[in-house]
Amino acid sequence: FDNNVFSLAVTGTGQVIAGGDFTSLNGVARNRIARLNADGSVDSSFNPGSAANSTVYAVLSQADGKVVAGGAFTAFNGSTANRIVRLNTEGSVDTGFVTGSGMDNTVRALLPQDGQKVLVAGAFTAYNGVAGARMLRLNNDGTRDNGFLVGTGADNVVYALGLQGKNRIMLGGDFTSIN
Repeated sequence: FDNNVFSLAVTGTGQVIAGGDFTSLNGVARNRIARLNADGSVDSSFNPGSAANSTVYAVLSQADGKVVAGGAFTAFNGSTANRIVRLNTEGSVDTGFVTGSGMDNTVRALLPQDGQKVLVAGAFTAYNGVAGARMLRLNNDGTRDNGFLVGTGADNVVYALGLQGKNRIMLGGDFTSIN
């Protein structure tokens, strides 16, 4: 990589998705997101085009092979994608993942939950124009899971997410209180 890698995710086939500030890997142009084969070579079948216009801080490989990316970007492959996007298995933007106006600030962490749902955390305080409290859960189509309630949420940036068992979510970051 010619610059920082901030996130890695292993796919179901043993490949690795990398997200960061890089623009190339082993001499192959890849703007801030790439998929590597098990031997470390660039997977040429995954081509995200011009990809993200700014840093990718979090990547997630879903069971169906699709990739969710979050970060500081506002466009992906020339289309508006405010800080979150889902890619099809070959790297194109998944237009079935509709995020509207997206996040109002940076996404720092992604975590799968309950099948195809995605926990999202970061510096944002709104998603698609609705208060987001620095953490929320998205349905498989990109809409907000309104059954996942976080109250007033964290008082500062959430950088890390983890699951303890099936239903307990751990958070790490710059916050000093939640709710």
